[in-house]
Parts: sequence; C-alpha cells; structure tokens
Amino acid sequence: MRARRAIDAALIGRDRELRERAAYVVSELVTNAFQHGTGRVHLTVYLGSEALRVEVGDDSPQPPVRRQPTPEDERGRGLLLVEAFGSAYGVAQRPPGKVVWVELALHEGRPPIEPPT
Repeated sequence: MRARRAIDAALIGRDRELRERAAYVVSELVTNAFQHGTGRVHLTVYLGSEALRVEVGDDSPQPPVRRQPTPEDERGRGLLLVEAFGSAYGVAQRPPGKVVWVELALHEGRPPIEPPT
C-alpha cells in the first residue's frame, strides 16, 4: 500500500512503536476514506519536531461515524483506536469534502503541532 510506504519513509530512524502506530493510523484512515468516502482520497503527512500529523481527505462532506461496538462485534473499533493512538484527533471541512486528521506525539507530554495554512 502506497500510504504505508509514505508514512514509513517519513519515519525513517524513529522508534518501532511510533512507526507501527503510524502505519496502523494511516491504514485505518485511508481504508475508511475509500470505503465510506467519495471521490478522490488524499494523504498528507507533516513531520514536525514535536509530532507527526496525518491527514486523510476525500470528497464527501459527511464526517466519519464513530461506532460503539459491543465485545461481540468484529468491526467498528477503527476510529476508537485512531483516537487512542493519537495525541490529538479531529475532522475539518475542506471543500468539496473533509479531512480526518490525527497527531502522534514524537515525545510524550509535548503539545500538538499546527499544520501549515
């Protein structure tokens, strides 16, 4: 998957745990965009000194729906895990659709980064 390769390249030299969390987050958000979004799907990665920010967008303005799965459910935990792995998480409307973003702190206890405008 190209998205996993992109995040792996951005994190060369970083610890294995961060790389694994980032790969999971990217896979989950990109998969959700393809399955539930519409139109073009795009991935943007910002690597700052304090955090890694991953943004996945598509052309649907509908925000993702976080499920409340039961222990018996086999699906529906993706966004819950994305939020748990991240130090910050959100959805931004960017016409014609939206961007779902998550930040992973590079160092514990550091504030999130501001993306370029």
